[in-house]
Amino acid sequence: MTYIAHVTQDKKGNIRDYANVSQLVCLSNLENLNAVFINEGFEQRKRLEQLNQIAINQITKLITLSIILFFTTNIVAKNNYKGGKK
Repeated sequence: MTYIAHVTQDKKGNIRDYANVSQLVCLSNLENLNAVFINEGFEQRKRLEQLNQIAINQITKLITLSIILFFTTNIVAKNNYKGGKK
């Protein structure tokens, strides 16, 4: 069972209803790339292999970026907060 199938097995509706922003961006990119691969004549197995690697790479980068932005934003906010006044 895939991770997505496991996480959503008890949920109803579209997978997008339970995805975060990073996952939605990745999913949109994968859908577009899949269409390109189909037009280029890739066999299903080859498409799935390529898309899996791309998904891992994109999610890793998007999550890393989210973490960096979270901490950067909090550091800036903390540095702008002085003596009880904003």
